[in-house]
Amino acid sequence: MKKIILPLAICAAGLFASCSQSRLDIDQKGVIPEEAFYITDEDAESAATAMYHGFLTNMCTVKALGANIYVGYLFAFNLPGDDVYAACKEYGNNDFQACVDEFRFDPSSDIISTTYRNLYLTNYYCNLITDHFKYGESSIKDRVISEARVMRAWIHMTLAIGWGTPPLVDHVLVGSDRPTNTPKAETMKHIMEDLETAAKYLPARNGMDDKDGAVRMTRDAALAFLGKAQVLTGDYAAAKITLKKVINSGNYSALTEGQWYDTQTGFNKANQAWMWAICIDSEDNAVHTWEAFTPNMSTECSTGTAD
Repeated sequence: MKKIILPLAICAAGLFASCSQSRLDIDQKGVIPEEAFYITDEDAESAATAMYHGFLTNMCTVKALGANIYVGYLFAFNLPGDDVYAACKEYGNNDFQACVDEFRFDPSSDIISTTYRNLYLTNYYCNLITDHFKYGESSIKDRVISEARVMRAWIHMTLAIGWGTPPLVDHVLVGSDRPTNTPKAETMKHIMEDLETAAKYLPARNGMDDKDGAVRMTRDAALAFLGKAQVLTGDYAAAKITLKKVINSGNYSALTEGQWYDTQTGFNKANQAWMWAICIDSEDNAVHTWEAFTPNMSTECSTGTAD
């Protein structure tokens, strides 16, 4: 038996040794190396698209893309209250929501842990942009960097509101990084610096009918979030000045009575009350907000809210 195995082993070794290194070293298809990507304005636009898509898939939980069937962020911040009731045919069938609705949750509860994780997953796309692009290279890159900083600021403000002292993560983490809890005052200071800087480079929404200006970060969104951050830190005088800039821009207005009914349909999406929104059109021309978007954000700073 040994005489048979030994020749076979020698033949196998010879066979693998004879393989050409060039045939084994095959470039991966459909992938752009990192060092060859973050260069041009087109790359910056693509990175921004990936960032918004990352928000969509992580925060809006679109079923068609295989994510969860509920909006974790919306439930985490709205179920603990009287305006939402987690119900089902039988008590206990919907316990992952009911435990939040009934204040029986803890940090490990599905909705809470998923929301926390997905906020940081979304933040990763923002940090990819701010790590690889620098201000001053082009107006397009300046805008994309600023959009990323506004989204990152919103993410950390949401984390600070919900978790108090979450880690401040303003760069792509590597294996040696060990982020720890950050004092809330430090996080809020970083948030406001991000928003103040970004507002200098972003265009404002171009009037109430500018739908493109409602579905990506603008100067108005940066100022609205900055005003909210100033309120949260108790700087009401500064918040009044900041929010008045949004109100006086003429780009937003409260909805009319007739608009409330179809405000989340395709016919009335991105209207004058939308500060910033991620939305999806379906075949019935509706924007399904519970799957596609968090309503709290769509009216983050309409004129009525800012007043």
